[in-house]
Amino acid sequence: MNNKIKMVGANNGGLEFVLENDSYDNKIDGKNLDECASIIAKHGLADVVQGSSSMDFASEDGFDADDGARVMFHQAIKLSGLDGF
Repeated sequence: MNNKIKMVGANNGGLEFVLENDSYDNKIDGKNLDECASIIAKHGLADVVQGSSSMDFASEDGFDADDGARVMFHQAIKLSGLDGF
């Protein structure tokens, strides 16, 4: 995989991903846990994945709690099969 996920952010109760070779304006949206896991499995994760500030304030982006996006991201990684990340 040459174009891995380099950034993740919270968006409308889901996650949005930016790939290494894409601009920050070109995002892939995962609306639920299964979609996010599929995106991660398909693209993989870069050695360093940055989180946007929306990950710290996820309640402002459709999550019940501020840590909701981080929890979803970690669950999606496990579900994708990349648990050793």
